[in-house]
Amino acid sequence: MDYYEANVRLQLGERDDAVNLLARYLDARPAQRDYIAREWWWETLRDHPRFQALLEK
Repeated sequence: MDYYEANVRLQLGERDDAVNLLARYLDARPAQRDYIAREWWWETLRDHPRFQALLEK
């Protein structure tokens, strides 16, 4: 659910909320980190420092 809500938050321009939800999603599913890193949907977060940190864990 966090993944889909993060998508919605991002579309609403709520980037920090989207990153928070993605962090929770990746805490529960760390194997999805590479998928998130490649998926086009998150392109607008590529410059967000917390998003970058999530992908480097």
